[in-house]
Amino acid sequence: MPTDEKARRPVKRVRKRIERLVAQMRANPRTIAALATLVLAVMVTTLWQGQNEMVPRPNPFTNAAPPIPSRPPVIPSAAPVSSATAQHEPTGRELRRLAFIAYEDDRWAECLDYLDKARRVDPAGDTTGKVQTARRFSEEQLRKMKEKGESGDKK
Repeated sequence: MPTDEKARRPVKRVRKRIERLVAQMRANPRTIAALATLVLAVMVTTLWQGQNEMVPRPNPFTNAAPPIPSRPPVIPSAAPVSSATAQHEPTGRELRRLAFIAYEDDRWAECLDYLDKARRVDPAGDTTGKVQTARRFSEEQLRKMKEKGESGDKK
């Protein structure tokens, strides 16, 4: 007599059990509705989780806004540009955001450079814990890299 190798049960007995289960489900429409609801719930949950995976997770070292480019794009125009609009002085916040982007990319020297510029523009912002942690860690990584003879920026 053939057997189911995993469960070590005769195939005939397994088929009979399945037939009884199907007959019970046909006799009771609530069982079919419950089973359909369960399948639907599993499908919705799977789809919902799949959509959540496509959304990038926030990083504690950046804001939700996209990074600010180091130079604004050059847009040709016929109107003369005043010196006030041509020279955009970045704020301490913008410089710190660029520093945290460099920090995420393991560009320690660039991170410290931006943090130093931000300190000159906005000394009060340099006292936050996140800035101090990034500064200490970047300095430590630069020191270790100099001991090994590497450059401070990862390309």
